[in-house]
Amino acid sequence: MIQRMRDTTPQSKSRTVTRQETQVIEFNLGTDRFAIDIQNIKEIVEYTRIRPLPNSPPHIKGIIDLRGEITTIIDLALFMNQSSQTSEEKKRIIILDTIEKSHKLGFLVDNVHSVLAIDQNLIDYSVHRSHDDAGHIQGIIKMRYDEGQNSYTDLIIWLNIEQILLEI
Repeated sequence: MIQRMRDTTPQSKSRTVTRQETQVIEFNLGTDRFAIDIQNIKEIVEYTRIRPLPNSPPHIKGIIDLRGEITTIIDLALFMNQSSQTSEEKKRIIILDTIEKSHKLGFLVDNVHSVLAIDQNLIDYSVHRSHDDAGHIQGIIKMRYDEGQNSYTDLIIWLNIEQILLEI
């Protein structure tokens, strides 16, 4: 079953994304929240049996047959050194829209939440430079939530897919 990508933010019903906003898919690896630019994503599919590939690195989970196309599945939690307590059957696969169309790739993630339209003012591009030598982090998204009299800010790590793909 294929999940259609849609913006589930309350304001999304009657507005379009402006030049000041970026659309991302928000997902979990363990208890941490991450995002990928929507332009890098082809679709999101439910978990299906993944056939392991012999002699491959631990983060390469294996391959699946996705509508007749062999797709390599990367366990993003393993690659990013994140813990995951989600059972395999409850995970989702984010199929990437890669430049090299002959080689299909997907990321196994714990849960996919929604499409977010993020205002550029909510993204901190400087934080990752001192903490991410490999360049996996594109920025930190600061989401502010107001719940009655309480408000808090949640941080979402925006991943640099191009850099991650160079290392896989």
